[in-house]
Amino acid sequence: MGLRQKIRRLEGARIEHEREQFRLRGLVRALRREADGMSGRLPLAEQDAARAALAIEHGLVADFGKERLDRAKDIGAAIIRAGREVLAAGRDAADLGTVGGFKAALEHVHSRAFSLVLAGAHRHDVPIDDIDNADPAGTGMRVLNALRRMPAEPDRMRARLAEIERQIPALERQAGAWPDEAELATARARHAAVIAQLRLRQGGPGRRPGQGCRFARASPSRA
Repeated sequence: MGLRQKIRRLEGARIEHEREQFRLRGLVRALRREADGMSGRLPLAEQDAARAALAIEHGLVADFGKERLDRAKDIGAAIIRAGREVLAAGRDAADLGTVGGFKAALEHVHSRAFSLVLAGAHRHDVPIDDIDNADPAGTGMRVLNALRRMPAEPDRMRARLAEIERQIPALERQAGAWPDEAELATARARHAAVIAQLRLRQGGPGRRPGQGCRFARASPSRA
């Protein structure tokens, strides 16, 4: 491999190393932000987990106005009906009552899309993509399943935090200076020396191509 090719190869490797280092630093920052946010939410998740576990133990029901509903299909039908009323009235939201002891509200997202919000210590969203074509049983089941998942959420968050604590040191160990910097510097120095030698052989750095030495001509003698 020629010297120029070697320099180009090393320069390309250094660029790839710098890109990888940038990616690693960004990933570490993102993981730290995730861990900070999750640590702050964990106490709220623990409160909601305790409330949801108690509601599950006593049976999940929805109290919407004067109605008490305990079947997923009936809960879903009431939610869909309320969403259509919001659309017809041109409103942005509607308070429904409670589900499993959590305040329940519908928020209009866009077009026919809604979010069913369960509000405890933390906010829990159940998306409804199209209120006009939503299935009552499926809608109600998604809401109840959101409540059923809450008791396990703190453990899931703690497991994720432990995973992040393992990942960050492993990523940081991959960070560091490019190991072939000295080799690139040596190759560049050798290349510069070769160029300098070539210039000297061609007559020095100030010589123009094709320029030769000039000698004064002797004046012809007169008889």
